[in-house]
Parts: sequence; C-alpha cells; structure tokens
Amino acid sequence: MSSGFKKIIILYAWFITLVFNKNLLIYFFDNNAFLFQNVYFIVALFITIALVIKIFLFTFGQRYLLKPVTIFLLILSSIVYYFQDKFKVLVNEDIIISTFDTFLEGNVNELNELLTFNFIATVLVLGVLPSIFLIKIKINYPDNIFKEILQRGFIIGLCFGFLGLIVFSNYKNVSLIARKNEKINRVIIPTYTISSIKNLYKKYYLTPSEVKIFVKKATAVQDLKRNIMILVLGETARSDRFSLGGYERETNPRLKEIGVQFYKNVESCGTITAYSVPCIFYLDKYSSYSPAKARYQQNVLDVVNMAPNHKVIWLENNSSCKHVCDRIETLDYMNLKKDEYNPGQKDEYLIGETKKVLDKYNKEKNLLIVLHTMGSHGPRYHNRYPKEFEKFKPACNSNSPEKCETSILNNSYDNTIYYTDHVIAELIGLLKKYETQTNIGLFYVSDHGESLGENGIYLHGLPKSFAPKEQTHVPFIWWSNKLTAGKNEVIEDQLTFEDVPGKLLSFFNIKTEPELKLKNRIK
Repeated sequence: MSSGFKKIIILYAWFITLVFNKNLLIYFFDNNAFLFQNVYFIVALFITIALVIKIFLFTFGQRYLLKPVTIFLLILSSIVYYFQDKFKVLVNEDIIISTFDTFLEGNVNELNELLTFNFIATVLVLGVLPSIFLIKIKINYPDNIFKEILQRGFIIGLCFGFLGLIVFSNYKNVSLIARKNEKINRVIIPTYTISSIKNLYKKYYLTPSEVKIFVKKATAVQDLKRNIMILVLGETARSDRFSLGGYERETNPRLKEIGVQFYKNVESCGTITAYSVPCIFYLDKYSSYSPAKARYQQNVLDVVNMAPNHKVIWLENNSSCKHVCDRIETLDYMNLKKDEYNPGQKDEYLIGETKKVLDKYNKEKNLLIVLHTMGSHGPRYHNRYPKEFEKFKPACNSNSPEKCETSILNNSYDNTIYYTDHVIAELIGLLKKYETQTNIGLFYVSDHGESLGENGIYLHGLPKSFAPKEQTHVPFIWWSNKLTAGKNEVIEDQLTFEDVPGKLLSFFNIKTEPELKLKNRIK
C-alpha cells in the first residue's frame, strides 16, 4: 500500500483531531448554550486544530521523520486522552514533570498503579494500531527535494490563510466566545500538551545550574534545651477528611486524644508532588515560585543545616525529594532491596527509622527530621495502610477509582487518613521520650489534595488556576510539648506554604545574615 505524503498528513491530522477531542466538545457545550454562534465557534475550533496539526506535520514531518513524528503524536494523544477521559486530568507542565521524574527515579510501583487494562487497551487501539497501519504504508515523495519544499511551503501558507479566514470572518463572535472560554485550550489534544513540553524546555534547560545563595551565615540563639522537630510531608491528603477539622467520620482518634493545632484552611501551591514539595521549603518570592527556580536555590532546609550544631536528615518513603534534599543527608528507603523493605506502601516503617536517627544524635545536635511519606497516594488507596487499619468497609481494592462506587472509594481514602493519624501519633510518642531534655515539635503538611469523583474528576494534577478545592485544600497540623495535653484547637486562618519556612526558622531560633523576611502565621 502506498500514498502521497500530503494525503497521509491530512488523513492523520483529521484522525487525531476528531478521535481524541471528544471531551472538548462535551466541555464546550457543558458551559455554553447550543446556539448558532457557539456551533460556529466549535466547528471553527476543530478545523483550527486540524490545521495546526497539519502545519506541524508539514513543518517537522520531513521525509524520514514523518512516520516517527506522526506516531509520537498518536501515542501521546492516546495517553493524554485516557487520563482526560477517565479522570478529567489535564496533561500539563506539572504532570509532565511528575511523569519524567517517575521514570528517572525508576519508581516502578507508581507506574504499575497507572498501567491498568483500560489504559493499555486505549493506547493499543487508538495509538498503536493506527501507528502500525502507518508503518505499513509506503509514503511517496516528489523526486525533486526542492519541489517537495515548495509544496510544503505552499500548503503551510494555505493553512495559515484558512486560519486567518476562520478568525477574521467572524472575529467579534469568535473573540467574545474565546474570552468567555479562556481555559478551553487546555482540553485540546495534543496541542496543549505539546505547548507544555515547549514551556518546560524553556524553564528547565535555560535555567542556570549554579545554586543561588540567600543566606551566608546562620546562627541560633541556643536555649538550655536542644530543639527537635519532626516534619511529616503527607501525600494527597485533603483537609476536609480530617475529623480534627470537623469531618463527620472519626479519622483522627489518636491525635484528638493527644491534643494538636489543626489549620483547616491551607492552600497548596500546586496539585502534584513535583511542584508542591519544593514550594514548601522555598525562600524566594512566593509569587514567582517554579520548580525550576527552586532546584537551583538555597532552601530553608539548607539554612537550618548550616547553623552550628544543627542537623537536617531527610527520610524518603515516596518517589523522591524533588531536589529539596540534594545538599543534606538523605536516607532513601525506596531503593532498598525487597527483602529489606517493601517500598511505597506502609509509612510505619519510618517510625523505627526515625527512632534510630533520634538515638544516634541523642544529646548531640538540634535535629530536624523530614519524613516524606506515601500517605494517601492513589489510585491504589488500599495499598497505603495495613489490613488492620481498614476501619471503613467495604474498601475499593481497584487501581481504577472511577470503577468503584463513591461510598466505597471514600472508605478506602478515609482509611489512609485514619492510618496517617496512627503514624503521626506514634511519632509524637517517640518525641515525648525526649521532652525533659529538649523542646520538641511535630509539623504535618500535605503536598496537595485529591479528587474522589466530585464532578467526575479523579486523582489530582489539574492546573492550579482552575483545580477544584479538593485538590488544593490541605491541612497543617502542629504539636509541641508546650501545648496543653488533650486540648485541640481548630484554626480558621487562611494560610499557604509560604508560612512554613518562617515556622521552621522560628522553632530553631535561627537568625540569618542577611536577614530573611519570612511570613510565619503558624502559632
């Protein structure tokens, strides 16, 4: 079978446009009435998508590259379509960062949880099979390379001409509808994901690799007692599922008995781990934060670690520290052999490891121990807690949360919060053994929240600008031996991750040169 390169490009441009953008149509008419001007707009938009893909393929699909580039678009589009269709997840810069990190870190467990039968079937049918069909076709090109270049240039010019005609023939209505639906571009497959890849290249590969230093000297006003803090980084825990904050289910029985401060109105700075974790420790202007900047800047852990007689240790039980711990001592349990530890499932393992660290540095240093937990990481929520912590039954035992009834899915997720309560309580128990010799504290923060089927959305990762509150509303929990035992306080203040660095430096009485101007609204 053979065909000319122009026919192949036009055929596959329309195939990608029509097959993978079903949700674009649904999204548009969910938010707009079925009127003539809206129908005109959506038809024009589909034609525009096809024209943009044609321009892309006529530009970059040169002879020996046409098949690989088209196959790349097919596979990419099928993957993006699956996550958009099943979970309402948009594959943007943050999701790409997270996926790239997962591959680099060799995080097999996280990849396995996403590789469901439906995922594989979708990619095979919509991505692989059309690719095989393309591979079998012999593509004919003009004998004269200059003739081919002229043909490509002419068609690209025609495409741009049609684009201009579509926009300006009804510019008033098109521009009004476009402004009303300013987020619609994020639903378009594959152009939004490709533009995100381009933006990431600018951010990461054009970022200087030298570490920016904010603090040249850090000193601590030493109390008669040492200071020890455990900072627990939760994963995917949403604030509204903690009974400490008023949730009707008792998910925090042990912390309720201990007595803690619960900050229920905290907004995360992102909706994925790779974006949010570096943000928690960020020292620069909060509004200008990006993971690319954070990677090459001194963070608050670096500052605590540089103070005399202070030690910071990172205990890793998640995917990685996302470069936050690059310059401090790290114990990574995800890379242990399976006979030593079963990675990625039970956070209890960190309790024993934390005790070892406390015993090692007993009476020696001021300690900040950071525990990066698996917490409530989906989609296999049932894998995050031991069977004896399955308080709410029946639980969803699938890695496809959309297949479970809402009540059963909620049971599994609430069990992860119930187990987190146990882990935090055990860590506080460890700290209490040192309270006669030290000032002790435990701080808990989750990196982001999670959607559990609200409005048909699952998991996390939507762009922060329009992510639902379930993905951005997270808790702070603070405990110290200076709080009244058994007394719980719910604090309604609106806080962000910007408040964390100031809290850490304040707890350890650290003064910096030059002085850092940091917020600290945590009591």
